[in-house]
Amino acid sequence: YLSQPYSHHDPLVRAARAELGAIAAAWLMQRNWAVHAPIAQGHQVTQHLPSMLAHDHKFWMARDVQIVRCAQAMHLLPLTGWRESRGVSEELNLAHDIGLQVYVVQYLPGFDHRLEVISQQELHMLGWRVEA
Repeated sequence: YLSQPYSHHDPLVRAARAELGAIAAAWLMQRNWAVHAPIAQGHQVTQHLPSMLAHDHKFWMARDVQIVRCAQAMHLLPLTGWRESRGVSEELNLAHDIGLQVYVVQYLPGFDHRLEVISQQELHMLGWRVEA
């Protein structure tokens, strides 16, 4: 499961976040992970939903929770805003509650400047490992 921030008032930011999620999912798949990337996959779906559902947090989390519960691990893509993201927070809390290992994607080819650096101390405090 790939967790990342999505919500933003600017549709171009949402589109960029979805694109980076797709790049991260492809990168993880090349490393033999079976990845569900709800932002990359759901971004296109929002265009075919009624506007009241397209960006409704509860609507999306109801689906995401079901998938997280079936996951074997979670990967966090720390784009700007991940610490403030309600969805990321709920996903990480659920991962902790059900004992999922959480990996942090610290590198994407050509996109290093868009990933927030998470200190080793913060990783240690959170009990996370870095996916290199």
